[in-house]
Amino acid sequence: MTALHLCTSDDAPRVITLAAQADAEAGRSRTSEKLDAAYRPLCEGTPHGAVWLLGPRVSPVGFACLSFGWSPEAGGLVGHIEQLWIRTGVRGRGMASDVLLGLGTALAGSGVSHLSAYVPVEATTLFNRTGFRSQDGGQLFVRKL
Repeated sequence: MTALHLCTSDDAPRVITLAAQADAEAGRSRTSEKLDAAYRPLCEGTPHGAVWLLGPRVSPVGFACLSFGWSPEAGGLVGHIEQLWIRTGVRGRGMASDVLLGLGTALAGSGVSHLSAYVPVEATTLFNRTGFRSQDGGQLFVRKL
């Protein structure tokens, strides 16, 4: 099982470094100030979202970033996976599946009723395998917890 560590303010530099690596891989470019503004509040405990480090806390292999909201249709608190990134050198070992299943278990225990994510075509098998289902045949996948 891949270790999940809910980030604190001490983890913000590691998260920002990983986010910069994810951006570079995706061909995006954000300044360190923009990355800090995007991720530091999540590490400091804002109720609007959270970040988890994946693998060893001191040397993480990736991160997961979620935002939270309230959905009358879902009947309560919902989470949306904003980012799930794992270093290229350690992909293909089942870590993403571990993370999606582990987050679901942890968040269900905290009152989150559903997880959702916009999923690229190449990741649909992963999300289907971990209990997510496409909504209206599109790229939005949802898992009831």
